[in-house]
Amino acid sequence: LHLTGRFDSGNDSGTTPAMTFDARIVGNTNITARPLFRWRRASGTLMQMDAGGNLGIGTTTPQGRLDVNGTVFAVLSNQSVVGLNPVVYDNGTGELKEYTSTQNHKTQIENVQFNKEAFLNLRPVDFRWKEAFGGRQDVGLIAEEVEQLMPNMVNYSYKHTYVDESTGEMLRDSLGNPVMDTTEIQPWGVDYRKISVYLLALAKEQDSMLGNLVDRLSDLESMVQNCCSSEPSYRIGTSELGGISTVEKATLNVYPNPNDGHFTIDYQLGDGVTGKLFLITVSGEKMLLSDNVRSVGKEDFNISGSAGVYQVVLEGRKGEILKNVKVVIAW
Repeated sequence: LHLTGRFDSGNDSGTTPAMTFDARIVGNTNITARPLFRWRRASGTLMQMDAGGNLGIGTTTPQGRLDVNGTVFAVLSNQSVVGLNPVVYDNGTGELKEYTSTQNHKTQIENVQFNKEAFLNLRPVDFRWKEAFGGRQDVGLIAEEVEQLMPNMVNYSYKHTYVDESTGEMLRDSLGNPVMDTTEIQPWGVDYRKISVYLLALAKEQDSMLGNLVDRLSDLESMVQNCCSSEPSYRIGTSELGGISTVEKATLNVYPNPNDGHFTIDYQLGDGVTGKLFLITVSGEKMLLSDNVRSVGKEDFNISGSAGVYQVVLEGRKGEILKNVKVVIAW
């Protein structure tokens, strides 16, 4: 069978199709219970349209406007030459098109800003699709939950009516299309593509913070090593301590060292000798710890301030330096 529709070039205008396939019940009634048409060959059906207008290619039971059982090839007008870009559906234009990322298609480019706490509060879930949507096991997010935290990640649809909540079956019209209330919208999907961008931003931020912590740890390790070496690389000058003159018979110990600001000092000055204990801070400030140090003793201290290398100084009553010990404090 060969069908050809021909007409004069002068009639190439208007909205009337060149050829029309019209299937209906006598009396001008719509067919509702049998397919409208079928293309087949000896081995079986190639294409069939049901009474609701759903077209199946490779299937006789189409589940949507177009249901293809097989491989689909498409050549897009802007297809990339090297590498493969994903094909996506554009909600704004209704187009199925290549997903590009060239700067030539973008404007107002800035570093991404988003609510990190809200993003990290999103709840990944393990779930099973209801029967009307395939019934398979899957993982993902819940659009209604995402809307409360990151509404810019949510896609919306007109409100649907469900006739069976347990299976997810929707109310449909005579053509099989879902019945929707166009006066109201509801969360429908999640734009999962944005997740990778937000995760990259978080990773870069965490990497920067980790780098800073590594630098601070390196500085602290250097301070500890210098503190405990026989020849420390840093010293407190005589102008800060009023001149260091160590008395051999006096002893001064601080432990633990390093510490978190809580430490113990034990000392021995010698018979009949009294003095004072001072703490020299990282900024050079001289703080009195105890003004009544006698021959032998032990005292506990708990101080707060900036992390760094401090100096515990034992002075005699005339201000002479009897002993001094460097202390590393890291809060």
